[in-house]
Amino acid sequence: MDIAEDVLFLAQSADASCYHRTMLPAAALGCDWGGLDSPPPRMILGRGEVKFADEEPDLGGYRIVVLQTPAQEGWLDLIPKLQAGGTRVVFDADYAMHEIATDEDVRGLIEALLRMCDGVICATPYIAERYEPFNPRTFVCENGIDLGAYALSKPPHDTVNIGWAGSSMLVEELLPWLAQIAAVMRVRDVTNFVSIGQRCGDAIAQMGAVAPERCLAIPGMLPEQVPAAMSIFDLVFDAPGTKPWQLGRSQLRWLEASAWGIPLVGDPRIYPGIEDGVTGFHASDPIEIARAVLRLIDDPFLRAAVGGRARRVVEERHTMEAVAPQWVRALEGVAA
Repeated sequence: MDIAEDVLFLAQSADASCYHRTMLPAAALGCDWGGLDSPPPRMILGRGEVKFADEEPDLGGYRIVVLQTPAQEGWLDLIPKLQAGGTRVVFDADYAMHEIATDEDVRGLIEALLRMCDGVICATPYIAERYEPFNPRTFVCENGIDLGAYALSKPPHDTVNIGWAGSSMLVEELLPWLAQIAAVMRVRDVTNFVSIGQRCGDAIAQMGAVAPERCLAIPGMLPEQVPAAMSIFDLVFDAPGTKPWQLGRSQLRWLEASAWGIPLVGDPRIYPGIEDGVTGFHASDPIEIARAVLRLIDDPFLRAAVGGRARRVVEERHTMEAVAPQWVRALEGVAA
């Protein structure tokens, strides 16, 4: 099999998952890729590089189609038709989708698609463990990062900016952690808070702990724009959340922070790649996170040392090129 010619990566939209799980692996392997504006039966391609140009998508022209989190009923009809024509279909999951779904019908649809596909690729072992019962041909392909997107200059500033980025959790879920960050900011005037995605900065400002001008909430943006927005971070924290599926999130936040040489504080269940105190800090509850954040605020040399070591680890092990062999093995396993 010629992976570059025979494989199409296709996402349900042009969101962050499309960028990390469709565009980046496709670029590393030389494959076609696309993000849909509309699912089957009437598929409309929003962006991408494909054989069929602006025509109606012809997925049957590929030996393997990797579908990023399909969750629409139209795939129940289209996948068997593709398989009958000799095209194998792979379900790619960067979240435990059936755990997120609260509607029984949606959960049943996702499980049916998992069984129907010729293989399943998961971003983490957590997801793979839950999906293997539905499809024994399950593989783990970790997220990789494009370091070229971080070849930018950091704007100078005389504050210590605490950063948070994401959109998978509601602000209400984050309040216990935000309250601890607000307490740290109250005793360290040098700090600001910057959030990307959810408006966490607004929540901290509304707590009345610090002046509103010390809190910046950057709205959601294209994933390609996130590296530039993160350039004003000095350290990053990530809350584990309260729902089981949230523990299955990938190490993407650590990869992004490390690409900037910024230390991250996060839960060891989500960030097993962090060597505690060396390439980041492990913390499982709001108080532990606040303690680690406070330590980093007070020690600029520690921030630089931990961030620098994390950057070197990501350069060696977690670029998209470094994890591409995982995708090759999975695709060859599906094709075998």
